[in-house]
Amino acid sequence: MIVIKNVKYIDVDKSIINGPCDVLIDGNRVKKIADKIDEAGAYTIDGSDKLLMPGLFNTHNHIAMSVFRNYADDMELMDWLQNKIWPLESKLSAEDVYWASLLTFIELVKTGTTAFNDMYMFCERVFDAASEVGMRGLIARGMTNDAFNKEREANIRDMYEKYHQKDGLLRLAIAPHAIYTTGLDYLKSCIDLAKELDLIIHTHANETLTEVNNSYKEYKKSPIKIFKELGMFDQKTILAHCVHLSEEDMDIIAKSNALVSLNVSSNMKLASGIPDIKNMFVRGDKLSIGTDGASSNNMQNMFTEMRAVSLAAKARSLDPKVMSAGEVLKLATINPYKYIFDEDVNISEGSLADLILIDLDNTNLKPQNNLISAMVYSMNGSEVDTTIINGKIIMENKVIKCIDEDLVVNKVEEIIKNI
Repeated sequence: MIVIKNVKYIDVDKSIINGPCDVLIDGNRVKKIADKIDEAGAYTIDGSDKLLMPGLFNTHNHIAMSVFRNYADDMELMDWLQNKIWPLESKLSAEDVYWASLLTFIELVKTGTTAFNDMYMFCERVFDAASEVGMRGLIARGMTNDAFNKEREANIRDMYEKYHQKDGLLRLAIAPHAIYTTGLDYLKSCIDLAKELDLIIHTHANETLTEVNNSYKEYKKSPIKIFKELGMFDQKTILAHCVHLSEEDMDIIAKSNALVSLNVSSNMKLASGIPDIKNMFVRGDKLSIGTDGASSNNMQNMFTEMRAVSLAAKARSLDPKVMSAGEVLKLATINPYKYIFDEDVNISEGSLADLILIDLDNTNLKPQNNLISAMVYSMNGSEVDTTIINGKIIMENKVIKCIDEDLVVNKVEEIIKNI
């Protein structure tokens, strides 16, 4: 058991700060919140001048792309993919993906992310790395036309049997890469398999104007409408990007059970555009936040991404009230946890113990006029002191307990030199 003493905590659902008080964690749950808790044998953490909040959920990532950080910048998306990223990716081995995944998990833990949603390759080694760190996550092979065959289907079924934890930390997803890399028959095969195994679908959607325009040229309809007609939204589906949506697209998403993952830093850096966040939000579209991979965003920091989402929404809509700090915190925490893992992480007795402690003794957080605003507009992630996942302390006093950081960094440096 863990007792966090004399700590303030965020009620994300109500956008209020509670405490100071004591918080008892037993197993993977918050067991008790009270003015004073004395629990014999419990591990004690001093929460004075700290703030407890739910862990952050990064809902779209390519975890192992940390190896390409700062490698190919200031390029248009398809040029970047076809001429820089895909050629190097073809040289990566399963072991390369393992070490690069560990590097990303270190960055995620250090900046307060407790759960992730990944689309990449060599998924077995991503599962291994995530398990070693103690992360919570959804992992999928990004599939394209040349990959979904009998061998690939058998591989997915094998991973499902070996790695999918229906009620645990790590789960498998089905991830057709995008409309421009998968034909309709291929997409339907992915959807059918997801339905059979009852897995979440994860795909890129309406990221660029070129993608959308080409869809209309080839199929006479948008990617979102194609997904709907193929039955994708019969399953839980995570739609990454959604930068270029028509009114009809937004209505389809609002009426479906899909979750949009906003990746505004990546979209702005690649000049793909800025999504119409306000219109999606007022329609009732389910929204969340992702960073995208470190090759297109350069950071895996959900605090800076929360700020980017709020500012981008205000800038596009010319409405300073849209995407308030409290609303953005929901997108990064309780909303995706409920959608993907059907878990309540809003701090209360019985809630899931995926938690982070923020050190409030930082000049950028002074004065403490409004701590809800500070989490979105003032933090940069370095203020995270402790990260707890599933009731287990993964990092304390900014030190990750289970990973040799220097070894991981050296391994990834070797990989990029050798490819």
